[in-house]
Amino acid sequence: MWWTPQHLMALTLALLVLLVMVRARRRNSVGAAILEGLMLGGIVALSSFNGVMLVAWYAVAQVIMLLIDRGRTLGAWLLARSVAAVIVIGFLGLTVVLGMVQMIPNAFLFGWNAYFLRGPWAFILLSFGPALFLAPFGIAHLFRASRELVIALAALVAVSTVAFLQLDLRGHENTQVTFRTAQILYICLVILLAHAIDAWRSRSKWVLATFLVLLCLGGAAAVPTVALDWYNARDISNIAMSPGNFPWTVHISPDDQAAVQWIQRFVSSEARMQTDAKPRDRYTWALIPAFARRRMGVGNGIFTLNPTRYKQGMDDVHDAFSTDTVEAAHAHFVGLGVDYVYVGDVERSVNGEHIQKFGQAPHRFERVYRHGSVEIFRVVRQSSLSGRPQGSVQASTALAIVKARERKQVD
Repeated sequence: MWWTPQHLMALTLALLVLLVMVRARRRNSVGAAILEGLMLGGIVALSSFNGVMLVAWYAVAQVIMLLIDRGRTLGAWLLARSVAAVIVIGFLGLTVVLGMVQMIPNAFLFGWNAYFLRGPWAFILLSFGPALFLAPFGIAHLFRASRELVIALAALVAVSTVAFLQLDLRGHENTQVTFRTAQILYICLVILLAHAIDAWRSRSKWVLATFLVLLCLGGAAAVPTVALDWYNARDISNIAMSPGNFPWTVHISPDDQAAVQWIQRFVSSEARMQTDAKPRDRYTWALIPAFARRRMGVGNGIFTLNPTRYKQGMDDVHDAFSTDTVEAAHAHFVGLGVDYVYVGDVERSVNGEHIQKFGQAPHRFERVYRHGSVEIFRVVRQSSLSGRPQGSVQASTALAIVKARERKQVD
């Protein structure tokens, strides 16, 4: 979860929604509904798939609670749920308008999870481990503690399990849905384990000691997988190709490191910087957003729904790099809203002499940086200095500094 903080935040909000549902003094009050709606809307904005599942869970849990109460608070319930629904719909509309979520036809695949059915018991044991055996000890304590919590957790498990067994995402089979649903099931196990510990704390010291020993043994059983994750996360010497057809480790060259530091210092944070993302593929396409912290006109959205929708834009950018026609390249970049063109080792090796056009047409591409194998060109939209985008004057000044340093080194 450390490298996906948006999903971590979404699940944190889900726990807070659960807390409000279970502990609110007046569960069907407008105040509680507003708070629940804001947090559910935040989940939708932060993590779209988690948002869909958790909104569905909230609806199922609330309907069950109403039925158990035999509809005695139907009027207040309808008002509260309507308020929460309007807020969530508002957040959803905002994400669509801002382009954070795209409507992708046929993005979902429906049917039994064939990957899970190949070895269900092995999958369950390897995924959930000792917690699966220790968590049930907390069920009785959970029932005594809160009826609402039992309903909420049962609904959460049901929704997550149905999604896991019957739903998948096209282009991300056996990955995204598995990750998201399993993380939610982990939360349910953690809550049950907490109740198990509370239940056993009320027993004799020897019984509690026995349970704690079981917890320690269970933790020890999980150590090998934690150790593997720890080792793999810090291993920067393994440059072999992964099964996903990308190297396990990518080393950023000193020239690229110097260039991205210059970008962070001199280029406006609002500017768009473009590499030739197509040949960079899954290797270094994210050099600019990840290291230079700047946006791109188009990149390789490999972890989004239907990543093929970026193909046309990447093809256009590659055409702009590979063409001999300056005007055609300029039109491509202007059409994508690109402010700066990044030329590094990858762009040179793939496009060869076609790269020279950028340095030969200062009226279209103004060189603002050159150091080692990296050059950066500003896409000129107006000939006057006053028409330059924010940050371009700084960039030109920075180029003079770089040239002065190079002359000093030569001298």
